[in-house]
Amino acid sequence: MRILVIGGRGHLGETIVAAGRAAGHEVHTGGRGAANDRRIDLHAPESFRVLDDYALTINASDTVSAPPDALVADCVAKGRALVETGADPVYYRRQLAAVPEGPGRVLLGAGVFPGLSNLLAVHVLQAGGGQGVELAIRWSPFSGGGGGMVRLATHLLDVPTQRWVEGQRQASAQVEAGPEFDFVHGRAGSLSVAFTEPDLLAFSTGAPRLATYGSFEPNFIMSSFVHMPGWLLRARVMRWLMTVQFTVLRRVLLRNRKSRVQLTARALDADGQPGRWLGFAHPDGIGLGGVASVLMGEALVAAPEGVGALCTPDQVLDLARALDELDARGHRLQLAGDLPSDAHLSDARGPARAS
Repeated sequence: MRILVIGGRGHLGETIVAAGRAAGHEVHTGGRGAANDRRIDLHAPESFRVLDDYALTINASDTVSAPPDALVADCVAKGRALVETGADPVYYRRQLAAVPEGPGRVLLGAGVFPGLSNLLAVHVLQAGGGQGVELAIRWSPFSGGGGGMVRLATHLLDVPTQRWVEGQRQASAQVEAGPEFDFVHGRAGSLSVAFTEPDLLAFSTGAPRLATYGSFEPNFIMSSFVHMPGWLLRARVMRWLMTVQFTVLRRVLLRNRKSRVQLTARALDADGQPGRWLGFAHPDGIGLGGVASVLMGEALVAAPEGVGALCTPDQVLDLARALDELDARGHRLQLAGDLPSDAHLSDARGPARAS
């Protein structure tokens, strides 16, 4: 399959290009710079004609600096397959509020989170027998990431946290301490911050209770958010200082550190009380994101009739199949939890650890 990766010269884009070629696809890079195989500019819709030469387009560019609304509309209208890897909840909320019509298909949220996080949440929602699900994501946000990660992190300081309670979206402008979660490598606290998963899962599942929390490594990143007033976090000078701090973390302190990632999902009952859980861990979140993005793109192209113009990862792929495919591509996930596991989830990926 011929694949064009927009932003294929960036940190995540390079891993997607490598994963696509390792899977046997013909993969080209796209962007404004001369180093790319094909020139495409998200601010210039006339450049989108190059997409006609590809069966699949994966957008790994910075959606904060270059919102791909025009790209999505063009792909849907002209029958193209597009995968979006961004994690800006404002952008995804805007797309879901006005679903376009046309023969094309756009998958919103490929990668690890969103992406594999959606598959994990839906599996727990179904296997856990609850009325909802809450996710927790533990990772070092600037290890192995690019400048787009810094811009996204700074941007999210201005974005209200979204959760769904009794089928209604609830927003909170304050970054708050969240509950503790069991992860594969131990228990840790969390923060209530803006993620895309609650809105994406509400779109795909209609579950009445949905929430996502972040748990950051090193731990001092979490402390700096918890003990700072919300108004100060949103002040212009503080956003500038945070940008400087995040950049130093990315380029100096965490430059050579791989972004280990751990995800946990636990079922919620009708009263919002947590129940059984399942989680996974991987030592290289960026590399895993590249492979997962290609896998979800393949699933989008192969999806049967009935998948809408906009879809989410869990509408074209399930967790069991994803785990099998990741295994085959050299990215085995370590699992833990107390949910009953089917045959696909109970093999030698790692012993389950009860909470």
